[in-house]
Amino acid sequence: MSFWAESRGWKLLWTASREFCFMRASPVDTVRAMGAHATIPTENSAAMQRARGRIGLQFRKDAHGNSQLVDLHQSGCAKAMVARRRDPVAEAVLINTAGGLTGGDQLDIGIRAEPGVTLDVASQTAERAYRSLGTAATVHNRLWLGGQTDLAWIPQETILFDHSALRRHLEVEMSGTARLLVAESFVLGRLAMGETVHRAEVQDHWRIRRDGRLVFADSLRLGGDIQHLIGRKAVLDGAQAFASVLLVAADAEDWKDRVLQEAEVQDNLRASASAWDGMLSLRLVASRPDVLRTTLKTVLQRLRGRAMPRVWTM
Repeated sequence: MSFWAESRGWKLLWTASREFCFMRASPVDTVRAMGAHATIPTENSAAMQRARGRIGLQFRKDAHGNSQLVDLHQSGCAKAMVARRRDPVAEAVLINTAGGLTGGDQLDIGIRAEPGVTLDVASQTAERAYRSLGTAATVHNRLWLGGQTDLAWIPQETILFDHSALRRHLEVEMSGTARLLVAESFVLGRLAMGETVHRAEVQDHWRIRRDGRLVFADSLRLGGDIQHLIGRKAVLDGAQAFASVLLVAADAEDWKDRVLQEAEVQDNLRASASAWDGMLSLRLVASRPDVLRTTLKTVLQRLRGRAMPRVWTM
């Protein structure tokens, strides 16, 4: 015999031996405690514990030409690590201490780079989108780039688990003299563990404005029967990992042939690119995540002209 009480995501369990113990409550624990006739709670039937996180960063170029952090706000599960060094290139590493994203989680990240700043923004590790019971996890990323700013938004890959639901938005306001590099990649399940993503709902929206004018809008949506969808030649043709790269810079169009040459030498990977109006858009698809990651690192390092952040090599 046992009874349970749940408060803010924790369960107090009293067993037949009259011992109390605390443990993280889960739908499965709830079913076991309530008996065989219980049902698993859904988003609408029970208030589940959800992660909330917010980061605000501001960087400024000092009198010696170094890019320095001048303002920091962080709350909830979202944290930022910024190296204490005086260097022309600043580096920020974003961390989700919740360990991943699930339905109902919310992250909000805003980064402002003042004129002349050079900044790399990466994530500590791969993000994970776990199974959702209904609602999607939402992530809003907002970037502001002043004149002559050089900003690289290069988080590591997002791993999608079966029945995950993720809605992500990237909004950028940049000066016409700024340089922006953005890369986002997805992996469908942990292939080394034999996992297959059968169903998921993923949306990833990019909106880039240069001098107040919308110059790039891209929306990705994967939903429903994922294996059927990615098997289509016009989608992924069976690939299990894919990435999008965007360079907005005065010399962006000059890079098209060079980055395609880097990508096309790899087996089990295909690449395509378009260049126009000071922008380069690159797509990569691969049958193996490690091939995609290796190629992406090479391409990004070329486009940035400097070594990748250390978190990409650990």
